[in-house]
Order: sequence, then structure tokens, then C-alpha cells
Amino acid sequence: MHLGNGSTVAELASVCLMDAGAMTRTLDRLERKGLVRRTCSAKDRRVVNLALTSDGGAAAARIPFALCEVLNASLKGFSEDECNLL
Repeated sequence: MHLGNGSTVAELASVCLMDAGAMTRTLDRLERKGLVRRTCSAKDRRVVNLALTSDGGAAAARIPFALCEVLNASLKGFSEDECNLL
């Protein structure tokens, strides 16, 4: 959602290669944490639109840095050549 690749459950599930049921469960957890907001579409009542909350946007913005830290920690002790080989 942060990158603009899905604004409905179906779109997001497709982008994430998940089935709609698994995506719904994931979104339930994110909504309980206050990271995602669901709103009914004004055009089609079967569609639920998704949006990140301000907390969700802030959390999403931190993801690349967290992934970088994990990757760096995983590669600690490897030489530059070994990292390039991987």
C-alpha cells in the first residue's frame, strides 16, 4: 500500500501473491494495531478500500532500513567477495 500497489483486498492479495482469505486475516491484525484503515467504496458496496494510517505510513517508511539492518547482520563476517557471490 505504501508504494501504491494495492488499494483493495483483492489488489493487495494479488500483488503479495496471497489468497484473499490470508490477506484479510493479515489486514485484520494490521487494523487492530492501528496501521491500516478500511472504508467501504462509495461506488461499489462490495469493495473495501484500504489505506495506511499515519502510524502505518511511518511504519512502512521504516521497513527498508530494518531490512537493511537484518541483511547487514546476516552478512557480518563475510568478505566483500563472499557477499557478492551470494
